[in-house]
Amino acid sequence: MLEFFAVVTNPRRVERPLSSVMARDLADLYLAQPAFRLIHPTEETSAWLLGLLKEVPVRGARVFDLFLAATMLTNGVTAIATFNGADFSRVPGISVFEPGHP
Repeated sequence: MLEFFAVVTNPRRVERPLSSVMARDLADLYLAQPAFRLIHPTEETSAWLLGLLKEVPVRGARVFDLFLAATMLTNGVTAIATFNGADFSRVPGISVFEPGHP
């Protein structure tokens, strides 16, 4: 939800950013869906991140996407829909779907 909120409210990332109230309300709607599962870092996430850093060297703020990938993998999530496919496509074990791309 952090990543969602950061993207949809950022005018540099989306053409029509949402207000923080609208983004919060939309997040509430997503969280209320029975099929929606919120994941959290586990005890293994930091170790997984360090392993990924050996395979996918990143610098600066890109480490946050790698941390998100480590959180996904340690929760059994192996696919992501994102407009930032380039960063995730290099991560072993993650399948990437970019909306609007074949």
